Amino acid sequence: MKEYLYYIAIGLLFFSKGIGLYDGTTAFKIFLVPALICLVLKILMTSYRKTEYLMIAVLLAIGGGTYLISGEKGLLIYILLILGMKEIPVKKIFAVGLAAWGAAFSSLTLSSLFHLYDTPFKVHDKLGLGYIFRWGLGYIHPNVLHVSFLVLLFFIIYVFQEHFNWKWYLAMFVMNCYIFLYSVSYAGFAMVCIYLLLQIYWTNRKKVGKIEKAFIYFVFPGCAFLSLAGPFLLKGKVYDIVDKVLNHRLILSEFFLVPENISLFGVRTEDLVTNNLTMDNAYVFAFITYGCVLFLGILIVYELLLYNLVRYNKGTEIAMTITILGYGLVEPFLFNTSIKNLSVFFVGAYLWRELNWNPAEKSKLPDKMVKIWKRVIGAFTQKRLKVVTISLLAGCVCCIGYLRLTSLPEGYMVQRVECEVEGNTYKTFSQDDLKEYSNLKVIDYVDEDTPMEVFSGNIGRIELFRGGVSAFMLGAVGIGMLSIGLQARKDRL
Repeated sequence: MKEYLYYIAIGLLFFSKGIGLYDGTTAFKIFLVPALICLVLKILMTSYRKTEYLMIAVLLAIGGGTYLISGEKGLLIYILLILGMKEIPVKKIFAVGLAAWGAAFSSLTLSSLFHLYDTPFKVHDKLGLGYIFRWGLGYIHPNVLHVSFLVLLFFIIYVFQEHFNWKWYLAMFVMNCYIFLYSVSYAGFAMVCIYLLLQIYWTNRKKVGKIEKAFIYFVFPGCAFLSLAGPFLLKGKVYDIVDKVLNHRLILSEFFLVPENISLFGVRTEDLVTNNLTMDNAYVFAFITYGCVLFLGILIVYELLLYNLVRYNKGTEIAMTITILGYGLVEPFLFNTSIKNLSVFFVGAYLWRELNWNPAEKSKLPDKMVKIWKRVIGAFTQKRLKVVTISLLAGCVCCIGYLRLTSLPEGYMVQRVECEVEGNTYKTFSQDDLKEYSNLKVIDYVDEDTPMEVFSGNIGRIELFRGGVSAFMLGAVGIGMLSIGLQARKDRL
């Protein structure tokens, strides 16, 4: 019973974040409250030693204290997840996460592809193409879309890694390119590529060498030093290059890293950030929100975790943890309520089992997933040429049909608030004005007092290209999965 309480809790949390809900909304609270109740009940129903009761009390005091001081509940949630992990297999956690996150991510992105203009977007000058759309495919921001895709890969690879070969990693790279086509997130695309390369490397690496150990142990302190000291130590051309690589995170960090925001035990950050000044660096966020003392504690915990991963040669866990820590340079999700930092479950495994930790242990739910996986792969292998041919033909038909049925507008009119444009001039349009712009695609028009921007050129061509690629992908994948499913059912009968 107590084990299922934990699975219900993480299922609710993963699904809520997988569909793009964020802290502060009523919808997220509907998932958060029962999840926290399940976590607390799981902890209360578990037996502990006296020393473990003391540890639980200390960690809960730290989590509760940071919440009272900073108003940020992210660390408290992670602490509850870690405390509830006693007697819970790590691989089963990832299996539940794969089911919840996979269902949420696929349903959100697919529904958004069919109703594209109902989803959040930004208009940025990207790829040397001028102003183009960046789509979140249901998520609040295009960057969140790519982070969420990376989390999905974490779940898939951790559960099915023993059954992968280079073809599956190639397929994941192709999907990364497809997601990038919509998100245009340089950091997201790069981090997925780095993760796949690290995973392939560590899968084939039998032993961790001295140079590799030095690199692994340096990741957290190196990222923290660059985030906290880099804005003040780097000068001139070096500063400009690093700031550009980190998508201007040094400039943002420099704004927040002022004496009045730095304390021993954290400050409330909700009044420090605005729509234009965001704390998009996990290390700066943790340092200011939770304070110097707790930040040092987090660093020590991660160094101990990495030491443990290296000691037991846990390549998959090392690749995932390094990727997450590296992503923290440009995204804040490591220590807030996004519940995307899956390395905390490795921290929990280390905490409760320490030297006897074996996260690759078997469990019923992953075994069932593996059976389904093998059946699907077997069905595909039997009719590989036929399935591939039918899928490609279906994709081509859908793509051609889309391109022939879709007319290309001369431009787009969108709200200025969603655009990254220079200058203080803007235009407003009345309903009568819109009639004169009938050749434009108008998105999210509100009233004549709402500032709007008009874009033309490559923005329309890119949308047509995206639509054609999506039509091909949906047609090919859809028909391919249907063919494999029918073959698998036939084999079972």
